[in-house]
Amino acid sequence: MIVALDFNVYVFSLIDDLNCLYSTPTLMNPKGVLAVNPNEVRTILCCPAQMNNEKCLGYVQIVDLGNLQKDNGLKIRAHENSLNIIELNNDGTILATSSERVNSK
Repeated sequence: MIVALDFNVYVFSLIDDLNCLYSTPTLMNPKGVLAVNPNEVRTILCCPAQMNNEKCLGYVQIVDLGNLQKDNGLKIRAHENSLNIIELNNDGTILATSSERVNSK
């Protein structure tokens, strides 16, 4: 089971009495934006990434849930603004994102 809260994403095992298998901090994520590919061979989680500079928007963290290690995960810059949608294909090899539009006058 995967739970997205405002500033964290948690992955729990439903087999072992809801043990937390993985957690990661995110930027403010009130919409619970994340994606998990529906593949039994390789499970990839994508969510908004928290960078060292909290004002860095538009980064995605990509984590292989089948290979959880301390330094697991890749962070990429996908947009300049907050992420609205993150989607993965079935194999977890193609990532699609969209971001909030910011109008400046």
